Amino acid sequence: MKKFAFRAVLLLLCLGLVLLPAEAAGGLPFTDVPQGIWYFDSVEYCYSRGLMNGISQQSFSPEAGLSRAMFVTTLYRAAGSPGVSDWTPFYDVPTGLWYSAPVAWAYREGIVNGVSETSFAPDAGLTRQQLVTLLYRFAQYCGLSPDAWGSLYGFADAGQIAPYAEDAFHWAYGCSLIKGTDETHLSPEGGCTRAQCATFLFRFMDNGVRTGSSMTRPTYDLGQCRKLSGQRPVVMFFMDDYESSWTEEEISSFWYNTMIPGLDYLETQAANRSVYLDFVPGYYATGVDGVTMRYPGYIDTDLMDGSYNTDLLSTAATCLGYSSPEQLHESMKRHYGSDEVIFMTLVDKPGRSYCLNDQFDDGYTYMEHCVVYSSYNSNFTPTCPSTIAHETLHLYGAEDYYDPYGDYPTRLTMAQNLYPNDLMLTVYYDISYNTIGNFTAYTIGWTDVYPEECRSTGWWS
Repeated sequence: MKKFAFRAVLLLLCLGLVLLPAEAAGGLPFTDVPQGIWYFDSVEYCYSRGLMNGISQQSFSPEAGLSRAMFVTTLYRAAGSPGVSDWTPFYDVPTGLWYSAPVAWAYREGIVNGVSETSFAPDAGLTRQQLVTLLYRFAQYCGLSPDAWGSLYGFADAGQIAPYAEDAFHWAYGCSLIKGTDETHLSPEGGCTRAQCATFLFRFMDNGVRTGSSMTRPTYDLGQCRKLSGQRPVVMFFMDDYESSWTEEEISSFWYNTMIPGLDYLETQAANRSVYLDFVPGYYATGVDGVTMRYPGYIDTDLMDGSYNTDLLSTAATCLGYSSPEQLHESMKRHYGSDEVIFMTLVDKPGRSYCLNDQFDDGYTYMEHCVVYSSYNSNFTPTCPSTIAHETLHLYGAEDYYDPYGDYPTRLTMAQNLYPNDLMLTVYYDISYNTIGNFTAYTIGWTDVYPEECRSTGWWS
């Protein structure tokens, strides 16, 4: 976290929002992957996670063909580069090469075969049907049940799909991992470019909800809060209503004692997993720089009883002179150079904090927002940093393990055994007692390796 973003709060209360210009938006080093091109996001995703590199420091060669060795290596990296002997029965995969261990791993796991018992053909081009077959087998390796099925009726060349690839093609098309090369052709024997490979991987890894199995990231990457890494702006609204209001002293106390420790904790946990995370927090409040941050009514305090306000972000936008939350988000996006802006409304009364993940979905913009109360309903105890961290994780796809909605009745017992101190299971008043377990890390994108311990069907039943 940029420490100077909050140390000067007391001095800047009279100046309004404590926001700092973001550093220049990070980009790819490749001159042949311009922003705005259809595969930019996919290449950025794969490059930032070490799944794919360029052919040089400045070139990705998006239109170059993809070899069998290249794609197997990307899957090996996606699996976490597990330790394995790099011996294989293939004479053309000697030990010690960059693809030796990946091929050995994929062969042992049944993901890939040779072109013969003794030959792998590492430099041979990869066809579309070969690629979807490898993804299909990789999904099974990850513990998924790739049971999506898409009809290929209407594609003139569907009959050209090899028997070994038929199930994989139905699955890949059914969960939108692959599309036709035009309206009537699948081109199963066509080649794959590096850009296409990055796109297929991006759809598979980052949008796991579409892979045809519930055993994936449940809500990850659905809204503007997608990747909990890099520099992340946090815009807070200290909202008053007809029965509560914030004072300068209360704002300062909440900022130093609750907000900042919660965000600091997430930064530390990310660093422990070799993930760079840097929050840049700032806020608006009534009486600061002419702003009146007031809800025209009473802010409800308990999501669990069905009473909660769905228009808090609309109110914040109106108070700041914007016509809609989307316009507010666009303004903050331009200010920071990032569309992943975290919005929090802070209410100075006891209540049950919650997160709204589907408040403003117009088909293009999916707004996310959380509401945090200054104390808890049960005993008016001041809210602790763990709640800030908990709700922030919710924004990025993490789910509660204590199962408040009855969707996964066996998960609570399993989570108590696997992750007894996880932030999504219990909130300790002293956040140092909390942890972030492997599945929570997976759901928020800190790792792309599906946890072995959560492959049991009981986790999802």
